[in-house]
Amino acid sequence: MWQEFAYLAANLNQSKWLAFLMGFGSLVFIVVVRKKFPRWPVPFFVVVVMTFVSWLLITYHSSTGYTAANSWPVSCTNTAATNTTNATTTCPEGLPAYKVPSVASNIQGQIWGAAFIITFVGYMESYSLAVTIGEKRGYVIRGNQEFLALGVANVVSSFFQTYPVTGSFSRYVPLCMSILYQTNKQTNKK
Repeated sequence: MWQEFAYLAANLNQSKWLAFLMGFGSLVFIVVVRKKFPRWPVPFFVVVVMTFVSWLLITYHSSTGYTAANSWPVSCTNTAATNTTNATTTCPEGLPAYKVPSVASNIQGQIWGAAFIITFVGYMESYSLAVTIGEKRGYVIRGNQEFLALGVANVVSSFFQTYPVTGSFSRYVPLCMSILYQTNKQTNKK
């Protein structure tokens, strides 16, 4: 862990400060405004505003010809040259195209451990989430069916270069807490 901090400290001069300031400012704004106005959709507002700010920065930097790699929030490296180019001209657009996944033969043996761990953790998280929801709603969860569904989803999605498909407690628990909070609030008013 200390090696990572030492690496970060040694490479601070390569940081994208504008991106850091935008992200940190957004986080502070969300925390402060959420405390004052808990019912407002603050993250949505921040996404809309920061998208507009990013668009303004892209427009401004494009018109001035300024392409400093250390201050630009998004940079795409041109593989034909070593310089960093404008994000609006070199980043791929749209959804990834269909492509048969391939793994270089020299690393195939090295990825099996990581692939097993990702599969196991993804399945356990999805299965746990399904069981939790099933208990609350009266569903019967079959582990084999869950495993098959995740396997098919991940095999199909691999042809479109996606992240592994899993369920997520980090998205489910806040949703449930929000629903419970709203329900308790409404029942306490009566």
